[in-house]
Amino acid sequence: MTAIDELRMRTRIALRAGCNRRPVIIVYSQGKSGSSAVAATLEQHGYRAVHVHTMVSHEIERRKPDYRGTDVEQGAHLWWAETVIKKRLRKLTRPLRIIVTIREPVARDISAYFQAMVRRQSPLPSNPQDLLNPETLTWFEDEFVTATGLDVYAAPFDSVRGWQRYRTENCDVLIVQQERLMPDAFTEFLGKTIGPVKLQNAAEQKSYYHTYDQFVQSVTLPESVVESIYESRFVQHFYSADQIDQFRMRWRER
Repeated sequence: MTAIDELRMRTRIALRAGCNRRPVIIVYSQGKSGSSAVAATLEQHGYRAVHVHTMVSHEIERRKPDYRGTDVEQGAHLWWAETVIKKRLRKLTRPLRIIVTIREPVARDISAYFQAMVRRQSPLPSNPQDLLNPETLTWFEDEFVTATGLDVYAAPFDSVRGWQRYRTENCDVLIVQQERLMPDAFTEFLGKTIGPVKLQNAAEQKSYYHTYDQFVQSVTLPESVVESIYESRFVQHFYSADQIDQFRMRWRER
């Protein structure tokens, strides 16, 4: 049995058993933002964690070539998004509970690039700016609001605490910084004591970690690039002034 066949079988079993037998939490985030760790922690505490990176139909279709190929992890996210969310969870009469993890954009983009680079067996770019993905900064406008109808920028985010809860008629949403995956955020959101979140799928666990670590320790970006990122709507909304200063110092050319 291939990994894809096993994935299909697990999904069919879950659907036949009924997702409602375990409380369903959708973990809906950009990749490399701590979402795997959150999903694993929820599963350990008795929840059905539906882990996806998109819930927008045209994005699911765009990413399907990866699913049909050898990228099993990507296929898992798309399979859940299309089979479970579109065909099952949308029928629920109560608000969907969604957890979104966010991460400082330069660190997220570098981590995502390295993971994709190894899968595609491509070299590192000569210009570090080529590692940056502008879609990281606009994910909430381009993806999240389309799928949920929730404009997170219309309400404040507690950047000092590092997490915020948002409620609408259709969704109950927790947004939490990857840099502060504190149990109290999940405990308050779920109404159940949740233990520490241990990072999963992290660079430290990958075969390419030595190369990745050397790169991260040495790479810098031009001042203009750093400023454009950290003056963006995404960063200014979700991170405190002290955090942003630390990010700037980490990545700007010295």
